[in-house]
Amino acid sequence: MLAGDEALHAALASLPGVSVMVFDHALRIRAVHGTALLRHGYVHEHMTGRPAGDSMRPAAWTRMSPLVMQALDGQTVTIRQRSEDRTAVYESTFAPIRRGGRILAATMTSRDITGQVDAEEALSQATGRLQAVLEHSPMAIYMRDLDERWIVANAETCGIMGRSASDLLGKPMAEAFAPEVYELLSANDREVIASQRAQSFEELVTDARTGIERNVWSLKFPVRDAAGTVIGLGGVSLDVTERERATRELAAARGLFETVFESAPVGMLVSRLHEDGHSEVVQCNFAFASMLGRHPSELLGEVGAEIVHPDDLELRERMLLELQSGRNATTELRFVHRDGRVIWALTSPSLTQGPDGERLVVVQTVDISDRKALEAQLQHFADRDALTGLLSRRRFEEDLGREVSRARRHRRPLALLLLDLDGFKAVND
Repeated sequence: MLAGDEALHAALASLPGVSVMVFDHALRIRAVHGTALLRHGYVHEHMTGRPAGDSMRPAAWTRMSPLVMQALDGQTVTIRQRSEDRTAVYESTFAPIRRGGRILAATMTSRDITGQVDAEEALSQATGRLQAVLEHSPMAIYMRDLDERWIVANAETCGIMGRSASDLLGKPMAEAFAPEVYELLSANDREVIASQRAQSFEELVTDARTGIERNVWSLKFPVRDAAGTVIGLGGVSLDVTERERATRELAAARGLFETVFESAPVGMLVSRLHEDGHSEVVQCNFAFASMLGRHPSELLGEVGAEIVHPDDLELRERMLLELQSGRNATTELRFVHRDGRVIWALTSPSLTQGPDGERLVVVQTVDISDRKALEAQLQHFADRDALTGLLSRRRFEEDLGREVSRARRHRRPLALLLLDLDGFKAVND
């Protein structure tokens, strides 16, 4: 009487990870098919025709016997159970076999759903993480259908609206905003739906928690179903009020710097300092360019070798090394004017950092050519006789002392020649 069903059960059990057992009213195992039981150490030939309680492990039969009894009473029960070694999960269905209104036997059909369960658990964890992101995100995350009804609204969205999720979900967007704000937001939404592509917008929204109008950057995108049909609009909005304020302040600071930089009476350069030690001018004010008879645009780039006097190039390199070592690097440098004249400048560099983290050298220069010329003239007067132009006695004694010291140090002979000019006193007097 069971032959037909056993053939069916055998066909079912030929599927990977499936086992079928047939129990009679005496709780004997009438048939066993499939591979699921084999992997847990059961041998079909040792089970068929024997009482189930003798053929199965006690813990397994204790769990199964009430379910077999229910199936023999005409009930169908489906459960999930783990294998005894906890390595697999099975979905087992206990069902009666009926013929002519009679229950002839019960079956247990088990299929391995370990992969499905693992996937469900992974999905559950992913859903939990997504929910955590939604609820704890500082950004407003939301979704509305094509009738502008709220479908998703995270905690930040609800906070900005001053509503609970239950007050928002299913309600039209128009109820959450003032009419003038709604019209602007709705126009942006319609533009996204019409274009069927993601777009970003700068929007103004009043935060219900503070009553303060906030600058919001919103990325809005069409939401599609599995067939690719647009079914709504999703959005992510970030409060950028502080960023906007900082941007305005930065723009004002840059404008002030540009004004001061360009109108400063002292020459100023901004150079980018590279890792290999070389530098390039990225900004030059009019005062510096005018000092060298040039236009600011002519002094951009790696122009150090062109504008610094050849004899001071090494001094310039030492100045930059001193600067990078954290020491005061102010020095007097000679520059070359367009017409070839030497320009003396008191040069004071400082090291700072640019907006992208690059090292910048800000150089301030003061033209001291007149001072240097005066110093040279005073030195000439101090070293030379006003009448003859010859070295003065003081300078002669300094040079003599220096030469005597050099001769002693190198153990070399030294000669001094004294010339007497007859009648010179009369001329000198």
